[in-house]
Amino acid sequence: MSSLKWVLIGLLVIIVVAVAVVFVRGFMGSPKRVVTIEKFYGGIEEGGDLGGLELEDSKSDRYGRRIHTYFIDRLEYGERYKEYPKITAYGNGKVEIIGPEEEGWELNGSVKGKMSFKSHEQTNQEVTSPLTYKDWVIKWWEGDNYKVIVISDTSRDAHETFKISLE
Repeated sequence: MSSLKWVLIGLLVIIVVAVAVVFVRGFMGSPKRVVTIEKFYGGIEEGGDLGGLELEDSKSDRYGRRIHTYFIDRLEYGERYKEYPKITAYGNGKVEIIGPEEEGWELNGSVKGKMSFKSHEQTNQEVTSPLTYKDWVIKWWEGDNYKVIVISDTSRDAHETFKISLE
């Protein structure tokens, strides 16, 4: 009887601690996530359409994190967009993209925060810049850190790095 009492007390302590942790984390909020977008050197062909987000690959890295690779087809429009695609990557494996309100784009999400890049010529200066790329290969792992690789045309230098800070 005495051992049963201690087991019940132990279970009660575990439940109280678990509830306290959930309560405290709820007040603290979720950590800030940063999406890094790196330009891939190389040109693209015009043509094709948005085609949606397709799972191209899913595997684990050497640390055991699950990495998902998504590919978005090229846009069929030849001229550059004055507005830019926006990416939101979530830890649950969900990615949302917003494009300009024109035919061929599906508006299905939003980005909080700022988009900026550092030029290789001015490494200490951060400049805001619209993304006008037509091809995307998106890679990230679940958690708070994401990496996005962009396949684009050659109008910008390959060493530019874009960052989207998500709140």
